[in-house]
Order: sequence, then structure tokens, then C-alpha cells
Amino acid sequence: MNGHLFVPNDWEEMLWVTNHMYNRGDWHWLGFFCSTGNSHDVNQWRTVTKQWYQRRVRGHAGNWRPSYKVKAGKNNSCPPGARLWAKKGICYKESTRPQRFPDAEQTCNNMNGHLFVPNDWEEMLWVTNHMYNRGDWHWLGFFCSTGNSHDVNQWRTVTREDTRIIHKNLPARGAHPLHHHDNACYINQGMNRDRSWTFRFHHQNCNENREFVCEIPLDPQ
Repeated sequence: MNGHLFVPNDWEEMLWVTNHMYNRGDWHWLGFFCSTGNSHDVNQWRTVTKQWYQRRVRGHAGNWRPSYKVKAGKNNSCPPGARLWAKKGICYKESTRPQRFPDAEQTCNNMNGHLFVPNDWEEMLWVTNHMYNRGDWHWLGFFCSTGNSHDVNQWRTVTREDTRIIHKNLPARGAHPLHHHDNACYINQGMNRDRSWTFRFHHQNCNENREFVCEIPLDPQ
């Protein structure tokens, strides 16, 4: 049927489905499964659609959620000021001023892109070497899912990518676990600044103003 087990995305969908479709028996499977042995909260689970179930960025960022969606036919060329990495067919554009994490992501969304999410070490080195020209610390498109997330495969992305796959190709790690204040958004520095912080990410208050790079995929030719 080219579908999947029911994954409720909000209370309205949950109520509609349970009221109209739960006609046989009592208990019904949902498309959620557990990511750890002690996951009580939805934001620690995974879904059959291969997405981390994270509805908002924690850490003083308010009730924010990623909204990026690929829009075909929109990106035929790089926007002004962006640089093309021909090998990947992706444009990258550095910020013109520091912004909060949610605002930075929205700025990238307005160009049909998103905050830079490195998928492997090669992309990380290319972008940090070529695009990190303003300031030191730059937002990445990673944010934390738990209060003790060291590894990439425990994080989430603004693109809702499966970080377990990224983790296999990106030898990066959080410098230390989150403290009690749950500052959940990640930053790093380029090789031309402090190379010790290129693959070692630092969590920071999501409401701080930081530089960033937008990743803007081009349409396949």
C-alpha cells in the first residue's frame, strides 16, 4: 500500500485517527519505537519513517520546530554571495550578521536551504575551510535530543535526517554533555581558526547570536 504505521504528528491527528479508525480491539501499534532502554518521552523515540521524533529545540529557544522541506524546481543556481561546491551540487552561503539559532534557520529556509548539516568529514572540511570567514563560532544544523548527548547519532538535525547514518561518516563528537540548563544547539570553528573545535562541537544557548552557513541544494540537472 506504500504507507507506514500510523505516526501522529500532533494532537489533532491523534484524536481524529483514534476516534474514527480504532474500531477493532483495544491496543493498536503506533509507528514509534524506542531509542534507549529508558525512554519515557516522545522526543527520545524514533519512528518507522526514519525520523527522530523531535518537535522543538530545547534550551531557551521556545516552542520552535524545524520546518525545512525540499522544494523541487526552486534552486537552479546559487543565490548571490553563495559559493558552489560542484562535486556535491550544493551552494553554501555564509551569514552577513550573527543570529539566534531559530532565526538563522529561518534565514536559510527563505533561500530554500537550511543550516549547514555536515554529512561526512569531507563536506565538513570543505565548508569550514572555504566558508567560515566571519568570526569564530558558527551554528551547525544539529541540536541535542537528551541532556547527555556526546555523539552525533544521539542528536537531531534541522533536516530531520537520520543521524545514525551521518555518525558513520562524520568523526565528530560533542565536547561535553549538556548541563542542567539544556543549552541544545551546536557550534564549531573552522580549521583556519581553532582546528581543535572543527570536529569537536560545543553546545550553546540557542538564543545567542552566532554566525552560520546556509546549505542550499541545487536541483538535479
